[in-house]
Amino acid sequence: MSTRSYIAKEIGEDKYKAVYCLFDGYPAHHGIILVQYYDTPEKVDALLTLGGLSALGEKIAPDADFVPTEEQRFQESTTVAYARDFGDPSMPAEYFNLAQLVDNGEKLFANHLYVFTKDNAWKYLHLLGQSKTLQDLKSHPDVYRQIPLVVGGGTEEEQILAI
Repeated sequence: MSTRSYIAKEIGEDKYKAVYCLFDGYPAHHGIILVQYYDTPEKVDALLTLGGLSALGEKIAPDADFVPTEEQRFQESTTVAYARDFGDPSMPAEYFNLAQLVDNGEKLFANHLYVFTKDNAWKYLHLLGQSKTLQDLKSHPDVYRQIPLVVGGGTEEEQILAI
């Protein structure tokens, strides 16, 4: 069973560019990857340019030297896009207001919505929950426990001791 989601970027006053993602949309997966690997407007734009996604990965594209095989069609930790990887261009990024994103997510049985804001922060909404207010993704319990702490310079041990 898949955990569907929408990944969006705020591009104007109540205007969002969004793509649908079929698999692993829960915060402990998507939330961590989005916060750690898609943390700039340019990276989010590159992700949305792919259109609909089968799976979100840490890397947007496979390495240049990756050769698919029968056993491994896709490179591990790499985003899988319908247009690029399956030749199916039928799911381009779409434009919505927030109410449409929430409504469309519910119609497609999406569980989660992730929004990269104009302030370069990831927000989150559980579409099947009671609240319809975007929350800071970094504060989600499944995300903040997994994000590496960056306290300043020094070794990892020195950073941990500084906490």
